[in-house]
Amino acid sequence: MVYNDLNPALYALFTALKDPTLFQRLLEQLERQDYTQTTFEAAVVYLRLHNDVPGSTEDTVALACAKYQAICMSFNATQASYRTPTPTILAAYDNRLRTLLAVHERLVDYNIQVTNGDALHWMETASAGDVIFLDVPYLYGEQEERRVKGPAYGAFDWDRATHERFLAHAEKTAAKVLICGYSSTLYDERLSASRWRKIDLGSVAKSSARTRQGQTKARAHEIIWLNYDPDV
Repeated sequence: MVYNDLNPALYALFTALKDPTLFQRLLEQLERQDYTQTTFEAAVVYLRLHNDVPGSTEDTVALACAKYQAICMSFNATQASYRTPTPTILAAYDNRLRTLLAVHERLVDYNIQVTNGDALHWMETASAGDVIFLDVPYLYGEQEERRVKGPAYGAFDWDRATHERFLAHAEKTAAKVLICGYSSTLYDERLSASRWRKIDLGSVAKSSARTRQGQTKARAHEIIWLNYDPDV
C-alpha cells in the first residue's frame, strides 16, 4: 500500500509515524513541548521556513512535530489561529498523543509506503488490481460549493485546470478509484455516469460546525465518486 502526499510536512509526519526510530523521537519531542501558544506559534514559523521535502532524519522529525502541533493546536485544525485550550481540549490532546502508537503499528503492519509525489503518476502506473483513494483539494469557483480560494491548502491547492487534468487521468486509469469531495458540477460533467457511481454522504459543515463567534458554518454536500462496485 502507498500513502502519497504532495505536502512535504505531511510527508514528513507520516514518514516519522511509520519508521520505528523516527516515531520514538517524534513522540519524545511532542511530549517535551506543552500545548501553549508559544509552541503553536513556533511550529507555524518553522513550517513557513521549512517547506521543502526534509533532507535528513533531524529535519523529518522537526517538520513532523511542527505539522502535528500546528494542526492539533489550531482552531478548526486550519493552522491559521491558536485554539485556546480548555481542560477538555487539553485532555483530548493528551489522549491523541497516546493513540499515535496505534497509527504507527497500523502503518508498520500493513507495510505502508510513504511517498511525496504527484498522484497522477500513481494513476498512470496503476493496474486493474489496484485501489486508489483520492482526497483531492475542494474545487473552488463561483458555481462550486467552495466559492473562493482560501488558505486551507496553501501552495498545494488545485486550480480548475489541475482538476480537469486529474479528471482526465481518472477516466483513463485501469485502477479502481474512489474520489472524495464536495458536490461539483465539473466532476459530474467529467465523470461519466456510465462508468462512475456517485454517492451523496449528506450535508456536512464546512471545516467545523461553528465559527469562533459561535455562528453555524455553511454546509455542503460531501460526495464520493467511484468507478467500481465495492464489496458489501
